[in-house]
Amino acid sequence: MEDIYGRHVSANFAFTPSSEPFLDLQLKNHQTNFYSSDEISGKIFAISTSEDEYEIKICRLDVEAFSQISKIYANRDEEKIAQAYNLMNSEHASNCQKATIPLTEGSMLTEFAFSDIFDKNLLNPGLYVLAFRNQDEISKFSKMSLPKPFVISQNEIVGQVLSNGVAELRVLDSQNLKTFSNQEIEIFTINTDENNSKKYATGSIIGKTNEQGILSFDA
Repeated sequence: MEDIYGRHVSANFAFTPSSEPFLDLQLKNHQTNFYSSDEISGKIFAISTSEDEYEIKICRLDVEAFSQISKIYANRDEEKIAQAYNLMNSEHASNCQKATIPLTEGSMLTEFAFSDIFDKNLLNPGLYVLAFRNQDEISKFSKMSLPKPFVISQNEIVGQVLSNGVAELRVLDSQNLKTFSNQEIEIFTINTDENNSKKYATGSIIGKTNEQGILSFDA
């Protein structure tokens, strides 16, 4: 190695590489938002696993379950994986589908398309989660694969808070960014501080976008 002054230093050391069993499931490019006409695909990464195939599961979620699983995924909170699976197996989940994915022989990567293994007619716009079906399978590994939340939608909501404290929300087409007028917007809140009251109740309807595709309200 050489520093900025041209001085050199070298070191010799020995190490023995090791291969630790590994199993993970990912959506295409770690994507979490899909347009309703997109071809959705996933990947299984497997190294030194005991099985040559794994069963995966996809479920539609209500807002409460999606919010909780999204938080677990964002925080990489492996201690709450059981909570995520409980939500997937509760009344908060519906239209669940299962599929068995054979691992690609001689490769750590196995790719699959949703259209090849799931009923496309059941994948309507909504909130979803993708995971290995059996939680016991992933608990065998030191790094556990978290359930992956994702959205299928034709539009998205963007917003900003103005200097006067007024919030503006717009509903946009996900592909051409065209605004939608007369779109009803409902908000869902999670109170993380018990000392603070929620300004809006969970499931509050706050209004519809105007002719310009904007909904304004007091933030």
